[in-house]
Amino acid sequence: PIIFYGQYGSNPRVGIPNMKLSMNHLFGKDVFPFDVLINTCKFSYQSLGAQTLEELKLQDVPIIQGYTIYMDEKTWAADPQGVTPLDVNLSISQPELDGVIQGGVVACQTFDERGHYVYLPVKERIAAIVERAIKWSKLRHIPVSERKVAIILHNYPPKNSNIGSAAGLDTPESVRRLLQVMQDEGYTVDTVPETSAELMDIVTSHMTNDRSMLTDELLASAEGRLSSADYKAYFETLPADTQKSMIESWGAAPGDVFVYDDEVIIPGFSNGNLWITVQPPRGFGENVSAIYHDPCLPPPHQYLAFYHWVRNVFEADAVIHVGTHGSLEWLPGKGAGLSASCYPEIGISSLPNIYPYWTTIIGEGIQAKRRSSACLVGHLSPPMTTAGLYEHSHFEQEHPESVSDIENVIREKAMACHLIDEEQGATMEMDDLITAVHEKLSDLKHMQMRNGLHILGQGPEGVELEEFITAIVRTPQGDIASGLEILAEELGYDWSYVEQHAGDVNDEGIRYSHIIDQIWNELRAFVRYVVNTPDYTVPERLAPLAAVIVREYIPKLGQTKNEITSISQGLQGQYVEPGPGGAPSSGQVNVLPTGRNFYGLDERALPTKIAYQLGIDLADQVIADYILNEQRYPETVGIILWASSNSRSHGQCLGEFLYMLGVRPKWQLEVIPLEELQRPRIDVMGRISGLIRDMMPTAISWLDKAVEMVSELDESPDDNYVKKHIHDDVDWLVEQGEDPLLATK
Repeated sequence: PIIFYGQYGSNPRVGIPNMKLSMNHLFGKDVFPFDVLINTCKFSYQSLGAQTLEELKLQDVPIIQGYTIYMDEKTWAADPQGVTPLDVNLSISQPELDGVIQGGVVACQTFDERGHYVYLPVKERIAAIVERAIKWSKLRHIPVSERKVAIILHNYPPKNSNIGSAAGLDTPESVRRLLQVMQDEGYTVDTVPETSAELMDIVTSHMTNDRSMLTDELLASAEGRLSSADYKAYFETLPADTQKSMIESWGAAPGDVFVYDDEVIIPGFSNGNLWITVQPPRGFGENVSAIYHDPCLPPPHQYLAFYHWVRNVFEADAVIHVGTHGSLEWLPGKGAGLSASCYPEIGISSLPNIYPYWTTIIGEGIQAKRRSSACLVGHLSPPMTTAGLYEHSHFEQEHPESVSDIENVIREKAMACHLIDEEQGATMEMDDLITAVHEKLSDLKHMQMRNGLHILGQGPEGVELEEFITAIVRTPQGDIASGLEILAEELGYDWSYVEQHAGDVNDEGIRYSHIIDQIWNELRAFVRYVVNTPDYTVPERLAPLAAVIVREYIPKLGQTKNEITSISQGLQGQYVEPGPGGAPSSGQVNVLPTGRNFYGLDERALPTKIAYQLGIDLADQVIADYILNEQRYPETVGIILWASSNSRSHGQCLGEFLYMLGVRPKWQLEVIPLEELQRPRIDVMGRISGLIRDMMPTAISWLDKAVEMVSELDESPDDNYVKKHIHDDVDWLVEQGEDPLLATK
């Protein structure tokens, strides 16, 4: 090992070079005499000027991130969250911008006898991170023909019909193509099926998780087997608290899940030096869904036996978890900074974990990165199209004499399909009802939807390419305006107004829903023309949009093949380039090209300015709808806050929460004066997921701070529902006998 200490960034005034210049001085220019870099510094190389992304790519070695955290070892060991929000940001989130593989805690802060803080090593965790680095290093030296890889297909619920059920991904065909590439690269692969159906036939003809398909013959012929004695010997090496929890939940080792003839049965089959398998069941019970994400229930003995067998009996050099998402990263344990007792750490141990993952599902992907040390390989969304309608009737224009005959049918169907409120729908004037239904149907008709499944390494072509480009340009992308807005202006309309009044009729007697259809058709025609015409000519207003389609969007979608390439690079122990996660069709075209080790956002900057403005729109819409129905302001509003949706939208729901309270980020929190707000402050209750709590701790603390600020304002209860409800709650508690001071707290 080479132990290297130095400054991240340079300081020319005192002659201190940055990390890159220091390495050039020590080893020679662009010479990297190491296979893996273990980094224990906080922040990001790039943000502090230590190395650029191009320099990291040239270095081309995995970076394993070790955490030096702001708590002592005893506190860390007892903390169910693992590390503080500050540690998440400095030691975990920011280094992810550099494409690191999360290694875990290596040192904890304490104070010496003089009151000065020092970092002391966490010896067991240091050994774990070194072992992880050694495993990644070995990938660079094992001949391809000898390299052993386990390919794990998701299988939830555990039935054969759900094997390879990754969200948005054609798992069977993706794996089949991956097998072909691996065989071409020199891996020992005995068989590459001709079709994905043939692959699945082979998978289901071997041992799987489907207990309804078990036969004595299948159990007897299972290749993967671990004797009860061997499992018990392994089980006894686990931490004492883990053993106790496992025995309380599943009985003495090896339990009774997939135990046959005194052996634990491991699903899957060998194909040369590959082991193709299905992830074992998270548990069994009446509510399989609840068990899947249970934060306390450990997995069955067979689950631990499975990963132990893959690591130590099959002796895999790396594992590929195929698609979004498995159960390993959701097992009980700390949120981040895992210990030896955390089940994801027990399962993956030091095994290099390469994880092709839908780049749109950021929150869950980051969970896999942080809790199973995954090197993510982001893959593209499935082909896109618009929902359309089965039938778009022009009955009112074509048969005006018969409209009255179908009014009751329209009213009943509209209420049955929840297109209009049932209570209001019964008394609405037919013209108002038709307007409301037109608006809802117009929204549904042009809603983006998936049109199939993505295949790893295959970008959209032909009509699918046109549809995907249309999905991208329908929304603003940085400085490039929405194609719908531009074309609406070309036709003499304001897109925002037309979209919001889809059910209304303009001065010429044309419903705006028909104008929306016209604008959409113009957009599709424009994209089709630009995509298929090398020497295109377009109006000046459309020229920037056409240029970015040809120069950026099409070439980057053409690089979707990088998804397979990056998996191959990961298996060779090389550096997988980082990139942002998100949805290209939601204003985040910088997600392209896919095939990168994606990261989330700097949660300290959420909500972004644009997201806050969109949050204002969302809040105004909720309030307006409530006033329309109830003829008063809502006093309390509940908002469900998810990590993935706020990652994709850059914090729109966080912005909505703040604006409901009458608070805005500047980018510190600032109370909006009532004179400017022009409404009461709404009492908002956020229902947060555990993932957003762990992934965006600073953002959640901002929401808490906003509520606290609003509660302390010198305003009347009629203008401040937060203050009103606190007073009501305190009065109730005092009536129940609580001390007034404690009730207030």
